[in-house]
Amino acid sequence: MRKDWGYAALNYSYYNAEGINEVAYYGVPGNESLLLGTSPQKLALNGSFRLVGGLSLNPSLVYLGERKAYTHYDENLDEMALGLQDPVVLAKLFLNYRDVLTEGVNLGVGVYNLL
Repeated sequence: MRKDWGYAALNYSYYNAEGINEVAYYGVPGNESLLLGTSPQKLALNGSFRLVGGLSLNPSLVYLGERKAYTHYDENLDEMALGLQDPVVLAKLFLNYRDVLTEGVNLGVGVYNLL
């Protein structure tokens, strides 16, 4: 949704790797639909709010669902063990100044992992 004040967008994505993953190292043993370290679900909210002149504030939130990964070493099996990583929310805030000194030159500063 774009308006004079800026925009906001909400996105959802889902993947299922079953039958299409061709790299065995990426696969999760016992579950062909998942890839190691990646969440099959992602929800993202981002926006841009015009402040004054070419200055804008650009926040974003990203939710990543549970992920399977090799999380610890199993001494009994003498190998890395598969574990479940909790869902995570990532927050970012970015300040952008467009056309600094001349058209096409932008200046920005941001903070990641606010939570």
